[in-house]
Amino acid sequence: MRRAIGTTRSCDVSLSILEHDRETADPAQRAGIERLEAALRRKRDQSLREVRRAVRRCSPDRLRKWGRKLAASTVEVPGGDSEVAACSLGEAARSALGALLSDIRRYGSMDLQQAETLHELRLAAKRLRYATEVFGPCFEPERLDEATDLLVLVQDRLGIANDLSEIVNFIRRRIEKEPTQASYPLLLATYSRRFDETRADFISWWRHSGDHDLAHAYRGLAARLDPAHDPTDTVLQPLSRVRIAPITQGVNGSRA
Repeated sequence: MRRAIGTTRSCDVSLSILEHDRETADPAQRAGIERLEAALRRKRDQSLREVRRAVRRCSPDRLRKWGRKLAASTVEVPGGDSEVAACSLGEAARSALGALLSDIRRYGSMDLQQAETLHELRLAAKRLRYATEVFGPCFEPERLDEATDLLVLVQDRLGIANDLSEIVNFIRRRIEKEPTQASYPLLLATYSRRFDETRADFISWWRHSGDHDLAHAYRGLAARLDPAHDPTDTVLQPLSRVRIAPITQGVNGSRA
């Protein structure tokens, strides 16, 4: 369902950008933009049919049934000398966020001139954002807000680049289908230049301060969970092998 809706959302974003640009485009480019908009609307209609099929497969009754099965499949961890260690929600947060932050920094250290790497970095930021929201109750609000604000800034900058990249790729596909359209190469050059500028702006910011500031903010969260944590670490250290018991200690070791 999420994948189907994602295609529709992508069409909506591209249509919004093209509609805005059409108002100020010269006549030659305006005609090309209108053709692109028409093709995107056809793609959007097709994606909506996929959404409807996905919704029918995931009816509320079926989702409730899957939910009950999932809950029933939870295995309680026995007490005493168990080989499986239970951990608090705070410890789980430190482990999960540490691993996800490491993913972001790993992609961020790669060649960000490659659109594919930029895309993977955006997905890594999205995963960290979701996990941060899940584990939000573990942290002091001030430090949580600082980390979240920085992560949103990363996502916003990457999101703009991704939206332009999708338009560039869409125009390339239209050129293959309509090679005689003279306006398409002009539009391709325009949006490719905008993508290059946005990517360069992000890379400069990320290398100069973004990477460091994000890591520093998440180290602050880790310090809240573990006062002995060394704030000079470059990444959060994930915990060793651990499973979370369904009935265990609450936030940061306090009783649930």
